[in-house]
Amino acid sequence: KQWYQRRVRGARLFLEFWKREQSSRAFEWDTLGFEGQDEPPRPQYEQKATETVVNPVTMKMEPRIPNTARYPRLASAFMVSIFMISLVLAAVLGVIVYRLAVRGIIAKTDLNNDMALSGIIISGAGASADFIFILFMSTIYYKIAHMLTDWEMHRTQTEYEDALSFKMYMFQFVNFYSSIFYIAFIQGRFNGTPPEYNLLLGYRQEECSSFGCLLDLCIQLFVIMVGKQTIGNFLELGVPRLKVWLKRRSGEDDMKNFPNWDREFQLEPWPEDGLFDEYLEMVIQYGFITIFVACFPLAPVFALFNNIIELRLD
Repeated sequence: KQWYQRRVRGARLFLEFWKREQSSRAFEWDTLGFEGQDEPPRPQYEQKATETVVNPVTMKMEPRIPNTARYPRLASAFMVSIFMISLVLAAVLGVIVYRLAVRGIIAKTDLNNDMALSGIIISGAGASADFIFILFMSTIYYKIAHMLTDWEMHRTQTEYEDALSFKMYMFQFVNFYSSIFYIAFIQGRFNGTPPEYNLLLGYRQEECSSFGCLLDLCIQLFVIMVGKQTIGNFLELGVPRLKVWLKRRSGEDDMKNFPNWDREFQLEPWPEDGLFDEYLEMVIQYGFITIFVACFPLAPVFALFNNIIELRLD
């Protein structure tokens, strides 16, 4: 308990020093008190604007989209996001049913006699299925979030980035943490007692093993956190190297005698979102190593290794 309290204090100090550094940078770059009215409209916004108004700051005419045209779009985008989050919660229920099915299969084999091994197999199978669905939903919603944010017609780039960040962080929080919160706070809490069990759809609810839910939670966190880091590093390092190797095999990348600027021109283009994906990854990782570090003490170690690799990759 004392060790966990020290971890929480360290996380709190990190946040405070981060906010202090952010304020210092904003002061040095003269962006304190930056108002949205000072920022020019996005070209996509100007293209869709239907009227013009006077900017109260610059006193110049600027294109404008009426709120009556934007509010229905905002409401529709919000409902789509809620629907996608509902799919994630439904997937958690599906993983629960999958774990019960695996438990039923193991109960008919000799593995049922080894409680420790059977518990690890059940937890690992459920965590793997949940991780695959997390990656699938993250890929799908990433494209949906950009489409919805474009459809909302935000005036400035800051408003656009704020709306996109809210959608992505809200969805990814539920996507990555919902199954972990279920195991930590719900699983095995409402089963009832024999012979009066609390049934769900006519079946007994999932129970924790004889070792408690801590082992299930540790396996779930390990699979999701380490799996996400492994897949992310492979996509950032393995895929670009594979493309370079294929170009060299086909003779398209024979530029040894070309000057540096020609070789740099062939590098991977800078992503449109800039560092958005990098910050999103760090925020998700920060939640892993602070909220659930008590059940998986090695999480900060894996996070450190991942960040060292990220420094070299980026």
